[in-house]
Amino acid sequence: MRLFQPNDLKVADAISTLYRQICSLGAADVVVANEVAEFEVAAQQVGKTNQVGEHFKRSLNTLPPSHVLWAGVYDHDGSCICTVASRFQDIQGRSLERHLAEYLERTFEDEDGGKVALQRGSLSGFALIEGPFVYVGEGFVRNDSRGKNYLGLLQRMLIISAYHKFRPNLIYGFMTPRMIRMRYHTNWGYSIARPCGLIWDRQPKNSDWRSPYLVGLASEGICRLVEDPLMAGLSRHRESTQTDTSAQPYSEMAAQAADI
Repeated sequence: MRLFQPNDLKVADAISTLYRQICSLGAADVVVANEVAEFEVAAQQVGKTNQVGEHFKRSLNTLPPSHVLWAGVYDHDGSCICTVASRFQDIQGRSLERHLAEYLERTFEDEDGGKVALQRGSLSGFALIEGPFVYVGEGFVRNDSRGKNYLGLLQRMLIISAYHKFRPNLIYGFMTPRMIRMRYHTNWGYSIARPCGLIWDRQPKNSDWRSPYLVGLASEGICRLVEDPLMAGLSRHRESTQTDTSAQPYSEMAAQAADI
């Protein structure tokens, strides 16, 4: 039994609040669906160069609709302008340390086209965190729709929706150190940000995966996000706290940089 559990009515209200805010920025609709094939079409429309990354690529994963939830913002022409996706990892009792180590070594390529290799002791900071989990990623905004914070709002909407559907012990994603410095994680609703502690014997070809941070929320963080989905309370707190005033411009930067 969880000490913190979001109220179902407040969950619905938070999702509605985020939906209305997204549409107020000029979007025509927000779609939430569960087929990877449909997500691939949306990713193509927003202009993602790799379309779908490793965590959702069908050649690397078997992802039934019951384990996928993705969201897209659509314009008045019916084209997707912003995406983010989540996948349920139904691994009850398995540690996040073991899950990530096995997944990374099985899935990611090194600089020579082989498989990456981790040293023993990598990810040890996550040994006590047990599944099930939800992974969130694939956030992207079409070039002509950036600067409105579509992605920050859509991330929060999907995080709340995925938690409500799957009830994981942890929702997590990854960000580069630069994204953490820009406070993307707070704008997207995450309450946890920690270096992964990856030690590579053979490092990945994609440099973003060489020293990422893990960002996440457990049930307490979800409750806070449900209570204040637009994060107005966080802004008020920063404005009224002298020690946090210097952080406020970074939060504003993140709200715009989230759509870079």
